[in-house]
Amino acid sequence: MKLTKSGCRLAAVELISEDVKSSSDFYAWLLGAPAEGGPEAWDAGQRLTEKGIASVRRPETEGPGAGWVPVFHVENAAEAQFRAEAAGGGARDHSSIAGGARNYFIDAAGVWTAITDTELSEEELSLVGQTNVDYGSMDTASAADFYSNVLHLEQFEIVDDPYDFRIIHDDRHIVAGIVKFGGTFAEASRPAWLVYFDVDDVDQTLARAVEAGARIVVPANNSNMNRYAVLRDPYGQVFGLSRYSVGGVDNVRARTATGTVMLTDLVDIGV
Repeated sequence: MKLTKSGCRLAAVELISEDVKSSSDFYAWLLGAPAEGGPEAWDAGQRLTEKGIASVRRPETEGPGAGWVPVFHVENAAEAQFRAEAAGGGARDHSSIAGGARNYFIDAAGVWTAITDTELSEEELSLVGQTNVDYGSMDTASAADFYSNVLHLEQFEIVDDPYDFRIIHDDRHIVAGIVKFGGTFAEASRPAWLVYFDVDDVDQTLARAVEAGARIVVPANNSNMNRYAVLRDPYGQVFGLSRYSVGGVDNVRARTATGTVMLTDLVDIGV
């Protein structure tokens, strides 16, 4: 069944890494269901796909640098690329090397984002689960304007958030967050995407990651929406772990273009 309405959803993520095999094995082991033996005993590619990681590949001269690239499902990829160019970014086409019908755009800071308008089933979209992405920037207002325009989304900001947290959303569905450097982007020196993988137990997964060589960037902590942690994997890429916990969300206020309302009036949390 093709996605209807504006159809913007996080469909998957890509990892660009200098060490493709080791990175693939690490995330397949960390995020996949427990299995006997090591990587040689199970299919790392299949385990990654089941967690919404569409590909792991090396950086290329004309492609994105090391890091995470979100893949958003949009109504019309060509129109989204046009809007990116009109807003000061650029359009890129690397579908041949990424595998699958996928296009890209870059923002003024050179950050890459993947988009696809290929028909996706609800089952395919469900693979990403509650995994989510945030974009880190020093200028969250401009970043939120750019991405909400390119992806055809609405936006709002969280009232009294120390990192000027903004959310871009579609039909009560959170598509991505925009956050100022500091906090979860404590080690950031340039704008980038950060992926938070949905896990059953943040603390347990955090401990396993550290045992496997990951380094803690932000210890496990609670927000009004989730429990989360941020790490740097053994091969240099920063990633997050998250589990929705909506106990305090009823008290969160959001500011839109027309006024201030409660967050739950705008989006569904953990859905």
